[in-house]
Amino acid sequence: MIGPGKQVVQTKAGLKLHIDPSVLEHQDGRPVTGNLVVRISDVNNSRELFKQQAATVSNGRLLMSGGTYHISIESGSEMLRIKKGKSLDIHFPVMPWVSKAKGRVNMELFYGNRDSMNNMNWERAGVPINLEAAPDAERVGFNISTVARDNGRFNNWQDLDDPIAKVKGKMVFKSMQAPVHYYGSKITLKQLLDSVNANREIIYLDSVSFWPRNLPTNKRLDTNHLVHLYGPRFQYLIRKHGDTIATETKQTMTVQAAAPETNFADQLAAYYNPVAINRLGWINVDRFYDYSPPTFFYVQADSLFRHSVVSYFFMFDRFNGLVNGEKVVSADGSVQFTQMPDGQPVTLVAFLKKNGIVYHAKLQCNISKTEKPKLEFREIRPAELNKIFGRNIRV
Repeated sequence: MIGPGKQVVQTKAGLKLHIDPSVLEHQDGRPVTGNLVVRISDVNNSRELFKQQAATVSNGRLLMSGGTYHISIESGSEMLRIKKGKSLDIHFPVMPWVSKAKGRVNMELFYGNRDSMNNMNWERAGVPINLEAAPDAERVGFNISTVARDNGRFNNWQDLDDPIAKVKGKMVFKSMQAPVHYYGSKITLKQLLDSVNANREIIYLDSVSFWPRNLPTNKRLDTNHLVHLYGPRFQYLIRKHGDTIATETKQTMTVQAAAPETNFADQLAAYYNPVAINRLGWINVDRFYDYSPPTFFYVQADSLFRHSVVSYFFMFDRFNGLVNGEKVVSADGSVQFTQMPDGQPVTLVAFLKKNGIVYHAKLQCNISKTEKPKLEFREIRPAELNKIFGRNIRV
């Protein structure tokens, strides 16, 4: 619950919704006067799309989801809506698969609608969301110059301590003031460098960064938060002449961002520019999946289930996407799917009902017109179905 003033609500997945009560109203047009209850559901992977039965399809065309959300705002236990001609600003976080995509990824805003059978269809809002995809990973350059060989004064290399990470086995230090043990004495990294290199270069210092690669450049960053998550922007890797990672000529090494995997929001590298939405409910940032030509795909069920109606769900493994629908098992037990993206790895989940008993099958495979994998159906109890779908299923 939030107060009546303007506020920003942020979800665990990183979505930011700017709430302005003055642009909201009750369904009958009455103004909003009390506190607000904001509910936002983040659906950020194919498995969650499956549980919500939120297919990523727009008039039959497959979509690659860059984030699916359901937004509702209430006041006095009544659902609110956005006034005609008004809008709320929203910041969509960039999903990991978009960040990793090569080249420019053009996204669009979509609004979701369900039909009488609860099937989802996404309508284009006519709002393009263009994102410059992440550039190449940050690289650390190793400049190898003509230097004196190690004269043996640096034999205590293994005694360096207090690293926050390692790059190819080499210790990384937060700052020049990081403590180092050298011949039994505890000194700073800077003092070590000055001491060992007093007469000639024996050890080298390179900078590395674990910050996300495509941070936005058009707005002020919360650097304190970034430092808390990833450490200082530039940290230090120390090495000596003759290390195996060194060569006689310049070489590079890729450093990956070490984002904590336990917090999904921490893994998000950037946001799209703010978008104005004029309705609540199901909202999606998508792009159309380009697969031409599409292909046929067959699966084989036991002939016992011929002429049964199969409810199916294709969950795509390489991107956030879901296709669902119903098919009838043919007389020979086969089920045909059309307009499928050739070669995509998927998880197919299917349900059917025969003689009052519900059956379930799960299959992981690659879509191919030359393969015909078998669906092994087994009985599933209503309690198991409820664990998967909650209230989103009728048996």
